[in-house]
Amino acid sequence: MKKIFIINFVIIIFIILFLELFIKFFNFSALMGIESGLMYHKNNNHHLVPGSNGLIFNTKVYIDNNGYRIPAKSFKYTTSNNLLFIGDSTTFGNGVIEEETFVGRLRKNFNEINFINTAVPGYQVKNYVQNLPIYKGIGDVEKIIYVITLTDVFSSPNVVDLTNEKKFAVDRNSNFVIKLREINIINELNSLLRNRSYIYVY
Repeated sequence: MKKIFIINFVIIIFIILFLELFIKFFNFSALMGIESGLMYHKNNNHHLVPGSNGLIFNTKVYIDNNGYRIPAKSFKYTTSNNLLFIGDSTTFGNGVIEEETFVGRLRKNFNEINFINTAVPGYQVKNYVQNLPIYKGIGDVEKIIYVITLTDVFSSPNVVDLTNEKKFAVDRNSNFVIKLREINIINELNSLLRNRSYIYVY
């Protein structure tokens, strides 16, 4: 029985490695995860590392000193007229060069406005609520645009009744996935696999 288990385990590992190499060789997918060192976790929330740069879904991204996506490392805001975008990977633009994201396109067409992209891949409604103190600290903002996608509200445990704080705390503490994300080694392994494994991302 033990021998059969070992043989099956080796076969499965071989198939996974073969598929990884096959996909990579024929370039069937450009989808990869988030490069290590671009995110950190604090108070049960994840954030982009200020002043960092690296690959997100095989696309080079630059993060300013506040933790927001910008077109280039040397990019500077040029006006005091600020428009703030809050959102998830759709707003951030996973796998899309900054100039081709909808925030980047707006920036190219309306250079008299600072378009501040605070979006973070993987964010949900609860993350926006947790970040309210950070958004308040940004300063003079003329308008704030929340970009809510179907994954934020459709069949999602992230839509909770925030008026009932006790229930929210119980729901959060009983969520298995959230508990896993709070274990550092699990987060590191997840980050590694998302950045290195096509099959894992799929």
